[in-house]
Amino acid sequence: MDQATIDLLAARDAALATTQLYIELHRDEKYVALANTTLTETQVHELIGYRMRLHHLEKEAGFPNIELPKPPRFMA
Repeated sequence: MDQATIDLLAARDAALATTQLYIELHRDEKYVALANTTLTETQVHELIGYRMRLHHLEKEAGFPNIELPKPPRFMA
């Protein structure tokens, strides 16, 4: 594995780790049946889509010479 691949996958893993808190918080809030969750359903869908793009990064044309996808706006 070349250095560009190692660096990109490390950045991807860091981005996934950053989103994990949001996923766990939403899951826990749904589990205890909170009427109002921290994330809206739209935000959850955006977050899951972002995480899926990160997970499938290696399938992108030009990998590893690509940039990470941009996170959802609510995370910025």
